[in-house]
Parts: sequence; structure tokens; C-alpha cells
Amino acid sequence: MRQFRAEPDSGQYIASESSFYRVLKANDQLTHRGKAKPKNSRAKPRGYTATGPNQVWTWDISYCPSTVIGRFFYLYMIIDIFSRKIVGCEVHDSESGEYAAELLERTLWAEKCVK
Repeated sequence: MRQFRAEPDSGQYIASESSFYRVLKANDQLTHRGKAKPKNSRAKPRGYTATGPNQVWTWDISYCPSTVIGRFFYLYMIIDIFSRKIVGCEVHDSESGEYAAELLERTLWAEKCVK
């Protein structure tokens, strides 16, 4: 069997890149190589559909820089998916789960979602 040795920069053409990948795949040698983590397969997130207001909300905490170096603000916001109405929002100088929970509780009472 004849072996071919060629450096990538030598200008010798042995086969196309797709041919190399085809041979590697046929011999079960097509695996992740390198220092980077291999790509993880993740399940598609569950989708929600709103047919009326106050059925599905989404939320986000956005990082907002200020004009003062080293000072930041965080915008906590809850949006109704159906109407795209901002049902609750607040700005705080730190990111906290307590702030988010309090905003959610106040928003539920304000939108009359609690019975």
C-alpha cells in the first residue's frame, strides 16, 4: 500500500477536504478534536402559545451601564406575550432574586392574576 505524505502548505493536492471527511467518517474516526468543547445537543425548549392576555409572560434582567465608571443598573422587566404589554418593570443597582420575586408578586396583584 502506498502512503502519501504532503504538508498542507507544500502545494501538493491529494484529495478534497470533503473526501478526507468521507474517509474519516467511513472508518469511524470523525470525532471532535481540539481544545474547544464539543458541541452539545440540547433539547428544543418547550413552546408556549397565548390566546389572550395574562396567559403567558416572559421576563428579563437587562444590564445597563451608567455614565459613571464602575456603576451599573439592572432593568427587571416582565412582558405579556399576547399583547406585548410591559406588565411590570423596575430598575435596581444590583441583581437579586429577591428583587425579581418581589416584582413578580407586585405584578401578579396589579394585573389581577391572583384570586
